[in-house]
Amino acid sequence: MPDDVILVLAGIDAHFWDWALWLRSKLGRKDDIIAGELRKLHEHLLGPMGVTSAPASLGEAVTAYRAAREKCERRLGSQVSRTAENTVMPVLNP
Repeated sequence: MPDDVILVLAGIDAHFWDWALWLRSKLGRKDDIIAGELRKLHEHLLGPMGVTSAPASLGEAVTAYRAAREKCERRLGSQVSRTAENTVMPVLNP
């Protein structure tokens, strides 16, 4: 079972970084969309991972996600690849 669960976490990880990259493309132009998407991100991904409140910014979302992912990884005794994160983070924080 842990192998299946870590694969699910890897899929969640890829989805989070894709979502974060998409949100970054909207910053400064579509603030109304960003606020709604941050709520959706919490409802569909961060909340189920244990994050108690919706992030107010993309930076808060990244911080909350990393902490939640780390907690899941510790419980599973395994770590997902950081390839997606390492690829996206330079774009999120130029």
